[in-house]
Amino acid sequence: MDDLTLHLDVRVQMSGRSTTWTTEPMTVPAYEWVGASLGDLDDAFIDEAQRDWLSDLSVQVVLVNRAGVEILRQAAPPLKLAWDDHGPLLLTIDQAADLSVGGAWSIAAEIEAGDPITTGDSEFVADYGEVNP
Repeated sequence: MDDLTLHLDVRVQMSGRSTTWTTEPMTVPAYEWVGASLGDLDDAFIDEAQRDWLSDLSVQVVLVNRAGVEILRQAAPPLKLAWDDHGPLLLTIDQAADLSVGGAWSIAAEIEAGDPITTGDSEFVADYGEVNP
């Protein structure tokens, strides 16, 4: 299984918009662990709403043989992205749930997500992405 290459197919989604890219292929030595970079996540900033709300990040690891045939495609666990004054922050789903209310990242968005939502004669409260009566 020599002469394998690996690349990542990456997608960021936010507010109905998305951006995708593929990283440069890298050689993968047989029977060794390798690390791969997602590239410059600053380029994944596609909407001003990302300053207030979390973005979805999906990554697929693709392994290709010497003949250029894809022999493995494996999805990584889903991740979230948040942008602060220093740039993008990569969060696991658990971290995102701990740090945001209903996907809200900024204080203004947290207030909006935490406000009671009234529909008809029932009141609902959004809490960490769930709607509870």
